[in-house]
Amino acid sequence: MPTVVETTVFVEIAPGVTVPVVVPVTLNLPVQSNCRGMTEVAHNRDQTWHNQAWEVGLSYQPRPWADLFLSRRESFRNPNVDELTLGTANLRPQHGEQWEVGLRLRHARRYEAALTLFDLRVDDEIFFGYDVVSSRDVNRNLDERSKRRGVELELKGELSPTIQTWSNLSYIDARLGARGVFIPLVPRAWGATIILSGSATIMMAGGEESEAA
Repeated sequence: MPTVVETTVFVEIAPGVTVPVVVPVTLNLPVQSNCRGMTEVAHNRDQTWHNQAWEVGLSYQPRPWADLFLSRRESFRNPNVDELTLGTANLRPQHGEQWEVGLRLRHARRYEAALTLFDLRVDDEIFFGYDVVSSRDVNRNLDERSKRRGVELELKGELSPTIQTWSNLSYIDARLGARGVFIPLVPRAWGATIILSGSATIMMAGGEESEAA
């Protein structure tokens, strides 16, 4: 049976005017069995998902060179075809709720700095791990809500007419459920710098991964 996914997209019909449009997507997943070296899909799917995403924000400019901003958004991510192929029978989309608050500063139209505090909560997060029902590693939804809190610093600069720079530094505290277990494979600290000079691009990036408790 096919899986029908209904996704809401926003179409701009006039400058600054958008309307929601529901787009159905049908996924036909093959059922394979007795195939050496191939994944066996042991269940058919007949599901319809109803998702929505939205964002609202406020901005206040106390000075010509400073902005205060606040935003609230809800998001979702549907399982992709690979995750559905090797996933539990009830694998479903994950949903997120995020708050952001921050300050943006500008200087001489050549330099900009933004400091943002964020809080992201995700329900039914999709991850690859052991499933007690099938006794194997599959894509499934986390039973507990995951939480990510942190701070992000973004710097932009025009050092000269031909040299521009962009840097990002962030710290994320990613934990799972009431136990507060660190979520593995999520960088706790991360940073990147990009330097553009004519046709040349230099990029440096690195991070520190969280440790599971």
